[in-house]
Amino acid sequence: MASSTAATTGDGEKPYAHLGQPLLTPPQVPQQPYYAYPAASYAHPSPAPPPPPPPPTLVFVPVPAAPCAPVLVRLRRLRPRGRAPCLRRFCTRTLPLLLVLALLAGAAFLLYPSAPAARVADVRVDSFRVQPPLLDLGLALRLRVRNPGFLLPLRYRAVSAAVSYRGHLLGSAKAWPGSGELAARDEVYADAQVWVDAGRVLDDVIELIGDVAAGSVPLEIVSEVVGSIKVFRFHIPVKGLMSCSVNISPETQRIISQDCY
Repeated sequence: MASSTAATTGDGEKPYAHLGQPLLTPPQVPQQPYYAYPAASYAHPSPAPPPPPPPPTLVFVPVPAAPCAPVLVRLRRLRPRGRAPCLRRFCTRTLPLLLVLALLAGAAFLLYPSAPAARVADVRVDSFRVQPPLLDLGLALRLRVRNPGFLLPLRYRAVSAAVSYRGHLLGSAKAWPGSGELAARDEVYADAQVWVDAGRVLDDVIELIGDVAAGSVPLEIVSEVVGSIKVFRFHIPVKGLMSCSVNISPETQRIISQDCY
């Protein structure tokens, strides 16, 4: 009885009764945040412009210097790209074609048969006497026959000359040697004797006497060479004509002037 009496207090409360209650208040659940707009803003919405983006920021990070060895680089001269294809096309296509055409043209020039040329090398008056109505005139011609070809030889068969005075034929003769062979770029001399027929110049006796008195007799001498040129197995006939206007001195019986064409 005493123990139970001591355990109770004077106010009738049990001892240690407050130890049965928690000392801390229980944790409260946090409330969720909420957002609200003012009534004035909600009635007249005016969205604010977005803030400008921040300016770019450059950050420099220092790099520690490291030792490096020098490197030698060979620089080449750059060529324009537009001309290189054209130059390459010219070297590979156009240039060989031009070379072939040049070789063909050179071969044609060298192998083309050239007509022989004959001109008067010398004129000698063997006889000259005028007794109207008779005329005695004899001319000794020395002709120079030349092969103008570069490679091909010339085989000539006949060399002749005709002499005219003021458009009237005086006479003609064949030269000697009348045949032979000439190498390329070679020449030979042939002689011909021309005797004038008096009956053909009776109409021009007065003019002939005047030319003799003036000391110059004009003559027209036409030389002709007939031959052929051998190209491989083919014989190509050729003929050369040369006309020369010759002025002869009756006293010296030499050529004063000569113009050949």
